[in-house]
Amino acid sequence: MTLDELHDRTLVNRARAGEVAAFDELVRKCDRPLVELAGRLLDERSDAEDVRQLAWIRVWQGLADFDERARFTTWAFRIVVNLCRDRRRERARREARLDGALRGESVATDELEPAEALARAELAACVRAALASLPADERECLVLRHYHDLPAAEIGAVVGRPRTTVQSCLARALTRLQLKLRPLFHDERPDESRNEPRDERDDRRARRAAAAVPTPLQRDEP
Repeated sequence: MTLDELHDRTLVNRARAGEVAAFDELVRKCDRPLVELAGRLLDERSDAEDVRQLAWIRVWQGLADFDERARFTTWAFRIVVNLCRDRRRERARREARLDGALRGESVATDELEPAEALARAELAACVRAALASLPADERECLVLRHYHDLPAAEIGAVVGRPRTTVQSCLARALTRLQLKLRPLFHDERPDESRNEPRDERDDRRARRAAAAVPTPLQRDEP
């Protein structure tokens, strides 16, 4: 167990004892990763904010049942993933009732940007669209791996699947993402990855694509 994990455990125990300051410190320490995860899984700022607030309520309410054998962040990530699943199901039911009338209503109103910024925004939009098109389970695993740098075993603990299933899910997601984003890598030199193992090449390309995607909360920041 790392010093950081020991610190989290200490904060959890203090929060369990009713120390509000300890819980506030947990929020300050872990809030950004949680809201970034929600944003990447939902693509809607308002939904991500709702999940963020509800997740911390669930964390506070569930502190007494927290299993100290697990990492606090793993447990908190699992809460966020489950809330995002619920929100996606709720969104799907709402869109079905409205017969798709709410689709595509978001219109960008930002002022025109320089050519380079516009090109970057277009690239990010392509990557976001490709990421959003992945099946939900593949998207969850890919986001947790490439944005939050979780190993397969810990991803499995978050999403509730065996490590081998997570590895297969990641492989499928990387393959789909590579096929969808192949045009983005047209500037790669023919010999750039000739001697590079396929897994490393795919992982590098996925990270390169992922790096172009801001979270919904980041898009509005100056």
